[in-house]
Amino acid sequence: MECKTVFIFDYDGTILDSRGPLEKILKTLAKKFNVSLPNDAELKKLWGTGGYNLIKYCFPDYHYKTMYKQWKKLEHETKMELIAGTEDT
Repeated sequence: MECKTVFIFDYDGTILDSRGPLEKILKTLAKKFNVSLPNDAELKKLWGTGGYNLIKYCFPDYHYKTMYKQWKKLEHETKMELIAGTEDT
């Protein structure tokens, strides 16, 4: 049996420049559902904890699956660029 080496990357914010586009999605959802987002310092703390925690924290009065579905819809419609130099890597 042949062994192969596989590399799995954390692409979000490492290979894919997603921060700006995902913040835009978050603000779009907040506006749509009339929700006030936490201040920038709080969002910065939450950002690396995963989408689940971000959605639960920012939209505590809404069912998670409902918000996640809205998030994914917008995410599929949003263009995200590779971080410079990752294509060469």
